[in-house]
Amino acid sequence: RLDEDERVFKEGRRRKDADQAKAAQEAAAANERKAEDESRAAAAAEERKGEERKGEERKAKERRAEVEAAEEEEKAASRRAEAEARALAAKEERLEMEKVAAAWQAAQPREEEKTPAASRPPPLTTASVSKAPASG
Repeated sequence: RLDEDERVFKEGRRRKDADQAKAAQEAAAANERKAEDESRAAAAAEERKGEERKGEERKAKERRAEVEAAEEEEKAASRRAEAEARALAAKEERLEMEKVAAAWQAAQPREEEKTPAASRPPPLTTASVSKAPASG
């Protein structure tokens, strides 16, 4: 009877130990899965932060490029305006010079007015050219 009780007790103890070992093993596996899940979640969060940081850096770079492009366009517009202003000033100066030249020309006496008609040689005609002595 005692051997039977001891055998039953040992059998119960063995099952209990096996159950505890199995439970410990399952708990360890669950903890390991949880740790892996947390590690993956942390890695994913870090990756998202990295992507967000890259996105923010890209956006900042794009904004800088847009600002630089706007500044370049502004400079080009300014250069065009300056060139147009210089061209207009040159045109106005040329027109003024033409006016002065025309006024000066108008103020000059004509060739006929410079010398009296009596002292002028007769105008050249075909006949007078053919009568001229050949030189040479």
